[in-house]
Order: sequence, then structure tokens, then C-alpha cells
Amino acid sequence: MLLLGRPDNIKRNSRGQFWISVNSFIGSPRSPRRATLPAGVRVTENGLVLQVVSLASEYGTDAASEVQEYNGTLYGGSLLASYASIFTP
Repeated sequence: MLLLGRPDNIKRNSRGQFWISVNSFIGSPRSPRRATLPAGVRVTENGLVLQVVSLASEYGTDAASEVQEYNGTLYGGSLLASYASIFTP
């Protein structure tokens, strides 16, 4: 499976699917100040992408480090933030 960006933690939900925290970069690879677009990507066990949820509304251009689903609610976290976010996918 090819993801656009850098994947971080991978978490399995109760349906056997996976949520992957993925951070895509904008700008030149040589630029020291490239912007980051954090997202949560839900995939099947076969690697089929089912859903992409932007986390930029909460984390801006900071990298997200984890996305986890519990009881139909999506929780996101970043090592650069002092809080966790709640999303309804």
C-alpha cells in the first residue's frame, strides 16, 4: 500500500479495519520550513483506503501522531499538542 506522506501509528478498530495517522508535506524537500498536512486514513486489512479525515482543523500544520476509533468516535493526538481531539467521521 502506498500512502502519500509519512505514516505514524497504526490502530485497529472493532471492525478489523485500521486507522493510520499520516502526515503529508507541502513544499520543497530541501526547505527547512515545509508545511505538514495531518490526516487520519482508514484502510481495510487488504490495504484498500476507505476514508480520509483531515486533522488540519485541530492541529493546523503540526504533525498528528495517532488516530484511534472507539465506539464510532475518532480520537486524534499529536506530540506537539497538549490535548487530544475528538472527531466524528
